[in-house]
Amino acid sequence: MTRLEQFRKLNPDKTVYTVHDKEFAQYGYLVDAGDISALVEAAEKYAPLPVDSFVYEASVPCLEKLPESRKLAELCWGCADTQVGLGRGNANSLDALEWHSCGETSVAISDMVFLVADRREMVDGRLDSACVKAFYLAKGEIINLYATTLHYCPAEVDSNGLSCVVMLPRGTNGELPGPVDDPMLRACNKWIFVHKDCEELLQQGMVAGIDGENLTYRSIKL
Repeated sequence: MTRLEQFRKLNPDKTVYTVHDKEFAQYGYLVDAGDISALVEAAEKYAPLPVDSFVYEASVPCLEKLPESRKLAELCWGCADTQVGLGRGNANSLDALEWHSCGETSVAISDMVFLVADRREMVDGRLDSACVKAFYLAKGEIINLYATTLHYCPAEVDSNGLSCVVMLPRGTNGELPGPVDDPMLRACNKWIFVHKDCEELLQQGMVAGIDGENLTYRSIKL
């Protein structure tokens, strides 16, 4: 049984697509960048996975210097100035969704499941979680999400957690220069809203905007 089959068996009440399925075309596309093993290995060695938490660093200089990162910047961003960040740790619930005014490139350093929706499905600043779809991304695969794709932290496939390289225009997710009028704008080029039952994020002052079930996935125990 493959890991995807194991994950689906653990979550029989949910549909889990792969990024190779036609359903993914609405949200993004696969990127063929050739051999990226050096990038994957560098990300794996950068820092251990945190336990029972998720950590995101928007810019990791040692990853940005790699030829593989420069190749991705050319393929996905037309050689524009991009930052190469890293998200890693444990996560298994939807909790929130965010968007940027641009796309986002993600490199799977481990197997993971992306939870995405189309921003155009929002109604009066809210979204039903029934609109969210799950897509399995295997280690070493690369996707480029469209600017219209709502996303957030992927779900882990196994109990060791997940790790993902994230490429965005430099400055994205950085600190805002001052007060802003839009309560969903929580960082530079980052709009976010959270599930109405996610108390941890609501207590941080984030806007409730996701209705329905706060989708949660069981991971493979190692």
